[in-house]
Formats: sequence, structure tokens, C-alpha cells
Amino acid sequence: MKSLSSRESERKEIIRQQKIITKHEKTIEKQKQINARQLQALAASENAIKLKDQLYLEATKVIDGLLKLLTTLIELRDPYTKGHSVRVMEISLLLARHPNLESHLR
Repeated sequence: MKSLSSRESERKEIIRQQKIITKHEKTIEKQKQINARQLQALAASENAIKLKDQLYLEATKVIDGLLKLLTTLIELRDPYTKGHSVRVMEISLLLARHPNLESHLR
């Protein structure tokens, strides 16, 4: 039969281990919450990037349309230069896509 002090020591050890387990469980729960917030932030960031890309494409389309409109207006004023603006645009695009052109100039 175990002595009273031995049982008390066992009881204290069990309590100590339970405290450690509880502390680790709390740490795990906090980490789960942090992970969930990180996932939410990542999803929000991905959505923002998608929206930025969509807005960029829309802005590009608007600018292209505006340039075509201005080109048409210029050519209507002077039939002698008809087609010149389109050729300049095509050559400019070819030059911009040239592999030796530095990326910040594209």
C-alpha cells in the first residue's frame, strides 16, 4: 500500500502534467486561430490581385479604344495620311516586344 506522501506526490505530478497539457492545448488553439486569420488574409490578397488584374485589363481596353478613336479622327481630317497612324502603332508594338528592349521600357 502506498503511503500518503507517495499518493500526494502522484496527485501533484498528475496535476502538473494536466497543466502542461492544458497549456499546450491553448497554444494549439491559438495557432489554429492564427492560421485561420492567415488564410483569410491570403484569400483577401488573392481577391485584391484578381481585381487589380481585371481593372488593369479594363483600363487597357479603354486606353486602346481612346487611341483608336483619336487615330480615326486624325485620319478623317487628312485623308492623305490615312493608314499611317495604324502602321505607326503596329511598328511601335513590334519594337516594344523586341527581346532586347529593357523590360521597364515595354
